[in-house]
Parts: sequence; structure tokens; C-alpha cells
Amino acid sequence: MVRMMAFKNNPFTWDKSAQTVKSSVLDFKLKASGGAALNISGLQEPIALFIPLAKKEKPTEKDNSSAESLFVKPSNGTSDIRYHSFTVSSHDVLVTIQIKPEKGKTMDVFVNYKTKPTRLRNVFNTTLPNFSSCTNWNPNSNWNSTKSLNCSSDPYTFAFSSLISGHTGTHYLGIQYIKKKPEADSNIDSRRKKRSCRHVHGRWKRSCVDVKDAPTTPPPIPIIIIPKYNSTTDANYSLSISVSGCLYWSETKEKWTGEGCRVRQCLMKVLLL
Repeated sequence: MVRMMAFKNNPFTWDKSAQTVKSSVLDFKLKASGGAALNISGLQEPIALFIPLAKKEKPTEKDNSSAESLFVKPSNGTSDIRYHSFTVSSHDVLVTIQIKPEKGKTMDVFVNYKTKPTRLRNVFNTTLPNFSSCTNWNPNSNWNSTKSLNCSSDPYTFAFSSLISGHTGTHYLGIQYIKKKPEADSNIDSRRKKRSCRHVHGRWKRSCVDVKDAPTTPPPIPIIIIPKYNSTTDANYSLSISVSGCLYWSETKEKWTGEGCRVRQCLMKVLLL
């Protein structure tokens, strides 16, 4: 027999561990037919609870769950990365990040701890959307259509935790949009070769001046440039970050704990084990 009860506010607030509980509380108990509570410790297989992720209509700036409409400049592979930061508050939480590019566009995503990531320096990278879990997706078809895809995970979402970086605290998210070049442009070599004033046999060419490099100067003071949106080249995307934790009230310890409880991301639900 299963007994469930939902609390809008946390009913167990007298221990300092309650400060980590930021959501409503679900009371879930398994009981035998006679009404006695079942002992579920030491199970060979975990008990799974599927809890939908609730989206907030108007997230605040202080909230770690956000939904924004943003843009990123097209990149050549080494520059123009749009950065965001998020916090992994503890080893017990799972950060779910959803990035939805506008139709027909893909974006490379990088994550790093403490410092901003690059294509070569990151602890995690992926490309979104990721249709690898979709059984009925054809890469040659028009995936912009509204036809439902049979996917075991959301193509626009990935999960991140301290198990990936080995750290808690501030992490940086980098988003890069590499615009595909037309095939005709790939055969054109636009690189210019420097012509030397010196002949092959060591003689100087007539009417040729060899200009020396300018002397080194101190590096200029960096200027913060705020990019302006260009509707013809830039790619739009939406970003949503949510943090899920697995905590329960221990009646024996009289505190909130995550011992024996794990969080996994499953489609648009949180799986508690």
C-alpha cells in the first residue's frame, strides 16, 4: 500500500539542513496490508519515483532556474562563444540544462569549472539538438517539422553534476554556433601569401621595398564590447537551467539527508532512486 501527501511548504524546518530544501515536499510511504511501514533499506534494486519538472512562469534573477531568449554570433570555430554561469550547489544535485536553437540550427555546448570553456578546454561538451536517442529520426529528413519524435531523452536537454567536473560551485556554460558554409565556398582559398622582396638567388627585386615590422607596443586596455543583434546572421536560442536534488527527512537522524538517494534526468522528469 502506498500513501502519498504533498506539502506546499516544508513541514520539517527546525534543523539547519532544511535550508537546502527550496521546493514543495512530497511525503511518500510504503505500508504493508496491515498498515505497518515497510523497511526498504538494503534493496537489491532501487525504488524509482518519476517527478515532472515544474516550469516557473516568471523566474526571478536570484533564482537558479531561468528561461531566457538569447542569441549568438556565427563562429569560425575559435571565437564568438556566448557564456553563461550556473551553480552546482552540492554533490547531491543534478543540473538540467535545456538549450533550444531556432529551427534548422545546431549549437556546440561546452562546460568548464571556474573558468570559461573553449573547444579545447572543457570538462564536458555536446551538440544540441542531439537526436541519438530518437528511433524515428532520419538525418536526411526535414527535422524542422512538428512531427513528434520517439525519443528516450529530450534532444535539447542534457544533465550535469559534480560527478562530471569533480567540483561543486560556479561552472561556466559556453554556446557556439558554427554556420555551415556553402559547398562552393569550400573550394576557394582566400588566404594571401606574402611575397618576398628577395630573389631566389639572393638578389633584391627592383622597385621593391621590404617593410620592417613595427616595434612592439604595450597591449591596449581591453574594451568591453556588447554585441548587437543581427537578424540576418545571428542564431537565436532559449536557455533554461533547473537544479534538482534528492533529499528526504530522516526520522531517526531528525534532519534532511540525501544518503541512499540519487537523481537522474529522464526526458522531462526527474528520476529519484
